Amino acid sequence: MTKQKLNFALTLRCYRKSLGLDQAELAELLDVAQATVSRWEAGIRAPRDPVEVLMRLYELNDIFDDVVDDVVALAMRDDAGRVTLTTYAINEHWWLADEHARDMALPVSMHQAATAQAAREISADDGTVVTIRASR
Repeated sequence: MTKQKLNFALTLRCYRKSLGLDQAELAELLDVAQATVSRWEAGIRAPRDPVEVLMRLYELNDIFDDVVDDVVALAMRDDAGRVTLTTYAINEHWWLADEHARDMALPVSMHQAATAQAAREISADDGTVVTIRASR
């Protein structure tokens, strides 16, 4: 395996995991087969156009950051200073609430990961207790 393939494989895996996606979900978003993502991550193959794949990952990362910001903006703080964040249990619930997520067919696992990131950020600011609940 070349150093370039290894670097790409590691970069892809790290971004995928940070976005809260499994290989099948990332494959769907990249319009490739899950086995293709698996081969890329294993360093067995490289994409025909790795720059295009990386650009798509950067775009997904920007979307993820926007979702984190949205979750923080919708945080509810009670009288004791505790914060509650809301996420979704299934894709369809998120898609009903967010047209952009629906149009892009973003998996709910991305929203859940973004909610966990939002909780870490809020808690890191001042030690606030953060609870995550499912949308009703």
